[in-house]
Amino acid sequence: MSLTRKSKKVGASPANPKVILCKEHGIQLLFYCETCEQLICLYCTTTQHSGHNHETVTNMAEKQREELRKMAATVEKMITGLSEAHEKIEKMMKEIRQLGVEVDKQIDEHFDGVIQKLLEQKEDLKQQVRVSVSLKEKEVTTQMEEVEFARAEFLSLKELNDATEKSSDQEVLSVKKQL
Repeated sequence: MSLTRKSKKVGASPANPKVILCKEHGIQLLFYCETCEQLICLYCTTTQHSGHNHETVTNMAEKQREELRKMAATVEKMITGLSEAHEKIEKMMKEIRQLGVEVDKQIDEHFDGVIQKLLEQKEDLKQQVRVSVSLKEKEVTTQMEEVEFARAEFLSLKELNDATEKSSDQEVLSVKKQL
């Protein structure tokens, strides 16, 4: 229901601008034509608006106020509901953020632990390799010393053999004891 002025019959009273006068009859508009949705005067109810649904401006204004109060109560309930929903959503967002921080922390702790274990395993493996290399070096060094000793012995025998080629029979037989 609208209280807009659709008629050209409406005008303000020069003495009291709040009083609206009928342009056709010059008297105060005290009625509301519900059929045409406009303010009308007493004479208009019996002429152009006869047979229409009329109500006094006071009654119609009270009905409108009551309707607005009901709407305001409904709007107030909606505002309260929306405010509660807003608070719940804010609480959920805070919980989600906190959960995200906690999960981030758990991920960091887990992977820091995994990384630490991997670093320890890396150091253990490197130590095992160093020990293994050291043992192999000692083994190879021993073998090298044995090979060098054997080579020196064979060189010595070769020199002895070379020396006996030019030696007399007696010298060759005297070397036999050295072998």
